[in-house]
Amino acid sequence: MAKMIKRSNLAKETDFYLSGPAENIFFQELGRPFIERRNLPADGFSGDYDIVLTGSGWSSNQEIQGIRLANKSNIYCVSVLDHWSNYIRRFSRQGETILPRELFVFDKWALERARKVFKEKEVKISQLEDPVIVELKSLLKDRIRCKSRMLYVSEPISKSGMTENNIIDNLVTEEMAFRKFANIARDKF
Repeated sequence: MAKMIKRSNLAKETDFYLSGPAENIFFQELGRPFIERRNLPADGFSGDYDIVLTGSGWSSNQEIQGIRLANKSNIYCVSVLDHWSNYIRRFSRQGETILPRELFVFDKWALERARKVFKEKEVKISQLEDPVIVELKSLLKDRIRCKSRMLYVSEPISKSGMTENNIIDNLVTEEMAFRKFANIARDKF
């Protein structure tokens, strides 16, 4: 989601309610001036937001609370569904399912799955171009001159740097490894 906001150039007009791993991820993408760690208001948003954008993680209640407050305040809410599993669980707490008005997914498989899972729910589902893939393609453009095709394989190494929702300061992510790979490959091919 940090990449979506970065690509939209709306970071300066955005208030951020972040905790856990998101703080480090957003800091890496947008820099410290935009990062604010605040608690969500208990009673609802003041009405000065045009849209509320949330992730769809299940390790905290913050995103669900954001959706709940947006719905209560009648503010259009979109959640980014950047996973392929446990769709309903991501929006359920204590037996209640709390959905935004719209879901963003990034590929045709996620779109098909979300349509199937949420077919009985009143939620719009839209497929957007994946900002991570867009950035990776731009890193490779004009850098690697392959005669045919290339395969890049990596494991989810960022997960090994996470312990109980805390990120280790010197965490190396898959994306950072790919950037390094792209720079080395540019010189070799």
